[in-house]
Amino acid sequence: MPIPSAAEPLLMRAMGSYLRAAPKTDLPPALRPLSGRHQKMLVRHKKEILHALDENKALRALVVEWLDDKPGIKRDEADTLRLAAARPDGWEEALGSRVGSAKKPTRRATKPAGDETGVARANERAKKAKEEARKARAEADKSVKAAERRAEQLGSQVETLTARVKAVEKELDATRKDAERARGEAERETRKARRRAEEAERSAKDSRKELERARAEIKRLSARSAPKAPAKKRAAPRAPKPPARRTVLRAPKGRLEDAPETLEAWLQTDEVHLLIDGYNVSKARGGFGDLTLETQRERLIQAVAKLARRAEVTATIVFDGSEVPPGTKRRHRAPVAVEYSRPDEIADDHLVAKLEALPNWPVIVVTNDKELQGRARKLGATVARSDQLLALIR
Repeated sequence: MPIPSAAEPLLMRAMGSYLRAAPKTDLPPALRPLSGRHQKMLVRHKKEILHALDENKALRALVVEWLDDKPGIKRDEADTLRLAAARPDGWEEALGSRVGSAKKPTRRATKPAGDETGVARANERAKKAKEEARKARAEADKSVKAAERRAEQLGSQVETLTARVKAVEKELDATRKDAERARGEAERETRKARRRAEEAERSAKDSRKELERARAEIKRLSARSAPKAPAKKRAAPRAPKPPARRTVLRAPKGRLEDAPETLEAWLQTDEVHLLIDGYNVSKARGGFGDLTLETQRERLIQAVAKLARRAEVTATIVFDGSEVPPGTKRRHRAPVAVEYSRPDEIADDHLVAKLEALPNWPVIVVTNDKELQGRARKLGATVARSDQLLALIR
């Protein structure tokens, strides 16, 4: 049965006091937004409040328990709310008669006999409602604890999943690094294979040259074995005269100046001379820097000599004399000359002096030293990098 409309003002004032005093968790979800609101604000939500009181048995039980604690509200409001919440037999008539007597303030209110009976019954119902409220609160506490346990379980699962994700990311990062290393190895192997192919091509070229020389020698011997008519003496051919000015070599079409193939092409130039900054090459990346200075010199001299013979060029290697122990033999291995700067002379100055002393045929200066490169270019030399030479001799 719906709550009599005449009782709504008293009930709203009493329920307003309850909504401001009760914990928010004790309220039904529909009333939680109204917790702690001012009475004037609650009037706008009268329909929701009275509907919840009429339909929600657990709410009524909690209201009765609150009334048993004797809240500081008016007696008529408390009695009206108790009848509406406890609902003893005949509560509708008792509630209506209580509201009717409240409308006649000029007459002395006489308490109907049924009212006392209703209050007694309301007390009994209140006890039952209180017990039900305790049970409802116990169930609520149980639900809260279960939710907390579930939250802890979910938190543990989140931590486990987070650790698993980190492990997968770490493994992925390691795999990525392995892939990069493998790609680097593949690129290095490709470069080695390319150098071997170029070496094979150079060897084939050398073999062709040897074959041509052998054919020429056979032809010469054949010509010598044939009878010849007396011939006039000829003067020995003169050595070609060097040009008035040294020429800088250009990179072949389609090649970069700092490519190993460019240096190899320059070495095919007639009368070209290879002038090498010794320690700058041996200590460069990919050189012999992990060896002793003596071993570095030996390795570089041997490798350059092999290259010079193959390319049929002359070469000079200049080493810093201050880093050579006294008494070291100044060796000359055809077609490679080895020179050392004086103790009071830096190797760069010795190399520049050597460059100035050479005839004006093309000269290739090999160094990574920027200052030395600039000095060599001013004297008309062609500059190659140390790593270009190392790519041809390693």
